[in-house]
Amino acid sequence: MSEQPINEPGGADGAPLPPLGSQERIAQQRIGEALLTEDGRITDTPQAKTVAIQALAGRMQSSTPALVLASMGLVVGNDMAAHLGNGRYVLVPHDERYPSMGADVLHVDELDQTDPRHASGRIVPMDTEQADTLVRVIAVSELMGAWAYGPTTT
Repeated sequence: MSEQPINEPGGADGAPLPPLGSQERIAQQRIGEALLTEDGRITDTPQAKTVAIQALAGRMQSSTPALVLASMGLVVGNDMAAHLGNGRYVLVPHDERYPSMGADVLHVDELDQTDPRHASGRIVPMDTEQADTLVRVIAVSELMGAWAYGPTTT
């Protein structure tokens, strides 16, 4: 195990990391991303993060309300916990490809049929299992971000 602090630049072997944007750094990142799954089907970092977040969200034993409370922040708010299970509210994901990026919580009366984001195939009613799963994924994403960056106070 390395004696080097984890917040110091350098690889696991203590060697300095290649500069950002260098061909060597890009090659190392591609190798790391390919190793995320046994078959190398993950090809980019956002996709890898999504796979990791979804896997972790599915394995966490905490209840969804407990995860929401633990992850309260910019993306996860009281409205997700308060309206979970209420069919008069829906989630509108910010990005279909990366659902962990968050979602807006809207009352069904707030839906605008002219807005493509509010199409029936895109919204997730809050009284469905899909909503519970989406809220868990968003909460876990927030928790992972908090763990990755640590406290913001000194």
